[in-house]
Amino acid sequence: MLKLFYKIEQNWDWAFPSLILIACAFFLGVALISQYVGGHHPCTLCIAQRTSYVVAAVISGAAIVIGRDPDRNVERAMLLGVCGLAFLYGSATAFEHVGVEQAWWLGDVLCSGSMAEFQVSPESQNMPVNPLFNVPEVTCAEGTWTLFGLSMATYNMIANLGLMFLSAFLALTTLRSNGVQG
Repeated sequence: MLKLFYKIEQNWDWAFPSLILIACAFFLGVALISQYVGGHHPCTLCIAQRTSYVVAAVISGAAIVIGRDPDRNVERAMLLGVCGLAFLYGSATAFEHVGVEQAWWLGDVLCSGSMAEFQVSPESQNMPVNPLFNVPEVTCAEGTWTLFGLSMATYNMIANLGLMFLSAFLALTTLRSNGVQG
């Protein structure tokens, strides 16, 4: 299996960053479709979990561009490492969300639905109201979707952890194949 990774790494330097970019686009797409089509309104931690995918997509896009230059393998490995750090952040945020859902600990102030009292209305502002701001307030403790007893935050944590390990593995194998010892 490692020989396959080395062969792909040597011949298609853009392949693994492209895989990470596709995974980020897929998971962001799932989140947005579940929000706008499925009606599962996100809480503040749900939105914070999307950050790792956006950051990693941008960084992996840069790694794809750098991957076309065979003399910049170390830089590409560093960018993949930064993707791993973005996914570590996403894993930590998802773990915090799972803990709030399971009542292991309390969420922060924005998780409690404290913004429910704040309502924008045309009468109070004397201006038209954007319907995007009139969505129900969702607390972080209430998961809106489960599959096999696991919430979307749990699946997001698993996806972030998997992508974190993949990014770190790819960065380390690239550095080792270029003779950088760590």
